[in-house]
Amino acid sequence: AVYGLPEDLAREVQDECFFPDGLLCDLRRYQEWGVKYILHQGKVLLGDEMGLGKTVQAIATMVSLKNTGATHFVVLCPASVIINWCREIQKFSKLRVIKVHGSGRNAALQEWIRSGGVAVTTYETTSYFDLPDLFRYTLLIVDEASMLPAKLVKYIISTCKKLNIKIIFQGDSFQLPPVGEKQSYAFTQCYKTNYLNEIVRQ
Repeated sequence: AVYGLPEDLAREVQDECFFPDGLLCDLRRYQEWGVKYILHQGKVLLGDEMGLGKTVQAIATMVSLKNTGATHFVVLCPASVIINWCREIQKFSKLRVIKVHGSGRNAALQEWIRSGGVAVTTYETTSYFDLPDLFRYTLLIVDEASMLPAKLVKYIISTCKKLNIKIIFQGDSFQLPPVGEKQSYAFTQCYKTNYLNEIVRQ
């Protein structure tokens, strides 16, 4: 087994294509493996220990997806780290980042819809996300998912079902059951609550 994955799944992940053009940093081996796992599985609960580069893996995933035609991404995070997310995306990639928060949120949202890039927003600001019916984005990153307000859980679940998008859940390390071939988890160790289980399986 590689990184705790079954041999067949590990081989598929290893063969997954990763397109780093536009990424402004070099990934460590386990980080590149993490990006390939995300691209392969599509729905991932990412719970690496603090300092191991979850943010960089998320950014690298968006870069690779952009290189294969994706245009719109969303980062959902606590207000306390929204500036840090914008700074890290600009530091480690050539991706366009738009902060959708505060008094200019509606104008910023419309600009993101028109021009694409990474919309970085907060849990609460999602209530202002009035997206066209046929509008689709490729990747949703939920940072510090264990802090997600209960009132937004149904919204996130319904969004995942409707869009069938790729998801990364970041936050403190958890303790997960052993990874099976049909499970969608990587480098994670356990569900803190039932709603995380519910969301990640959508």
